[in-house]
Amino acid sequence: MNNFTANNSTAPQLPPIPPELSPFGEFPPVVSDPIPEEDPAVVRRRRFWNKFGVEGFAVAVGLLVIFLLVAMLLVFRTFIYTKSPDDFTTGAGGGNSGEKVTMNTHRVKPKNARSMVKSLPKLVAKGASSVSLPDIPNVSLNALESGNPLGAASKGLGGGAGGGEGGGIGPGKGGGRNLVSNFFGGGFNTAGLVGTFYDLKQDARGTFKDPGVGGYKAAVREFCNKAKWSEKFLESRYFRAPQKLSLPEVYIPLIDANAAPHAYKVADKVRPSRWLALYKGSVKAPLTGQIRFVGGADDLIVVRWNSAVALDAGYDFPVSGNGVLKGKSGKPLPGTTDTFHYGSRPAMRAGPWISVTQGTQYPMEVLIGETPGGQFCAVLLFQKKGDKNLYLFRMTRAPLADRTKMGMPIKENIPAGADLTGGGYVWTPSMRRKGR
Repeated sequence: MNNFTANNSTAPQLPPIPPELSPFGEFPPVVSDPIPEEDPAVVRRRRFWNKFGVEGFAVAVGLLVIFLLVAMLLVFRTFIYTKSPDDFTTGAGGGNSGEKVTMNTHRVKPKNARSMVKSLPKLVAKGASSVSLPDIPNVSLNALESGNPLGAASKGLGGGAGGGEGGGIGPGKGGGRNLVSNFFGGGFNTAGLVGTFYDLKQDARGTFKDPGVGGYKAAVREFCNKAKWSEKFLESRYFRAPQKLSLPEVYIPLIDANAAPHAYKVADKVRPSRWLALYKGSVKAPLTGQIRFVGGADDLIVVRWNSAVALDAGYDFPVSGNGVLKGKSGKPLPGTTDTFHYGSRPAMRAGPWISVTQGTQYPMEVLIGETPGGQFCAVLLFQKKGDKNLYLFRMTRAPLADRTKMGMPIKENIPAGADLTGGGYVWTPSMRRKGR
């Protein structure tokens, strides 16, 4: 055997295997396929898209689609919610619910103002030295304020639902929304006691559960006596209106009992019977001496002063049973046996004499309510010891609108000689936190 080294360049060569002896036959020579030449235009287009990027193109298309969808939505909303100037509605002047007047089946095209002026006929007075025109009624700026009931009544004329709230409760025509609200209280820019409305025919969830007249009276007695005027007692058991009102004086002439739920904006949920309105706050006394509350209601009014009941009046007497408040000894408190008769309403009752000091604040609560429904009225006055006059208990200096001009039967609700201006005494309510 020959020995071979790594640097041996003369390594033996093996002879090639004949093709006929190879199991695979003869291998053909390897020849590469020719690369076809591409169209120059195709090459240019592919280079352009490679530069632009497929991802960028997809993003651009997506943004374009979103833009088109948003534009179509805006156009659609504008088309749906834009009213034609020819479309108009009016409110019913009267009625209990202030519903809108039924519209004509065809549109009435408003006339041009100039054409209307030109079409007016000329008036010519022959043989007369002068022409007499009716007087224009004088309306003060105070009467036009939203807080003034008289101004609100003028809004109600022909206003009805078209004026905003409707209701048809105010005197004369229209709804008189602000008029009713001022009887039971106004917005929180109005100084006074803060009122909350409860319907004792519904539970706290709004389910109708009418207790009847007997059950209503029993619930009010329980609230005034056992529950000790706890609002949680009412809130946990009965429906409460979300709206709150601020009452500057209790001076509600004989009106529809539905006025209260209407003023608290729950007339669509509350029937005008077996409701309560509780007003709370603190007032600063404008005088020093002894006073007593005098009041009446159809059906009830109860006043609590400095955590003690100071008046129980009306047809219902939830505290005393007969309007005569008694002390711990069981004897009537001084002054509570006096009554004041007026019209055909129930006699006004008097509360006990209480001492007040000028500039001192006292907590005060007033509860009013309607039992069977129908009509409602309430008034709260006060009397100074040694003075025979009765004064309206007022918490504002704002002028009091003359209800007699609005068709309200005041003589049926106020004793003759009562001073409705409050005698110049203003019981200043304490400042309330915003939203309270």
